[in-house]
Amino acid sequence: MHFLTPAHLTPLVEVVRGQATSDASLARARALALRLGKLPVLAGNAWGFIGNRLFEGYLREVDALQLEGVPAARIDAALEAFGFALGPCRTLDMAGTDLVSQVLLARGQRVEQGPAYRRITRRLAELGRHGHKSGRGHYWYEGRQHRPDPDLQRICAEEALALGIAPAPDISDDAIVRRCVMPLITEGQRVLTDGMACRASDIDLVWVLGYGFPAARGGPMAMADWGALAP
Repeated sequence: MHFLTPAHLTPLVEVVRGQATSDASLARARALALRLGKLPVLAGNAWGFIGNRLFEGYLREVDALQLEGVPAARIDAALEAFGFALGPCRTLDMAGTDLVSQVLLARGQRVEQGPAYRRITRRLAELGRHGHKSGRGHYWYEGRQHRPDPDLQRICAEEALALGIAPAPDISDDAIVRRCVMPLITEGQRVLTDGMACRASDIDLVWVLGYGFPAARGGPMAMADWGALAP
């Protein structure tokens, strides 16, 4: 059973079926989830299950946008205006860039990741900017209050220069949303093809109830069906 963060608040749990998982075990896991007041969604046993597998592509674009010179606060504002409960940079700071960086290290042992891949998240972890727990991450934290940290733009510019990435900060909010949401749709389609989710609506449930995707938009797979992100 994969409880999504924060486990005591998120109303959904992924029940993971491995190669040797019996029907009785699945039934017990589902029953426990319901007793805990959570909605169980069946997922296959592959890296990231359903939710985190899609999340990786979303966050990949967030880091890439920052390397291109788009401020974290602007990325968060665009996606919160789209309807997300919390912007991705604030989400990373809540989770802790140190923990996220450890996940990337483990993933890198299985999947090739170039030097630019998720570089901002990894650099913040290297600098001890772990988010809420350290007082600085993508933002500067004072208690529960957060404000933009001017040092972040310098860090992003230094990393971009080292990687040979040209600045391209003049991007519209709509383009920011498209860059971040399209990977959810693309990876969601792969999840279905790989048999890691039973149906497209399960992916939408995971993202609406587990990751704060705007419920009014139905979820990434529903948006794909409507052609909502079509050019």
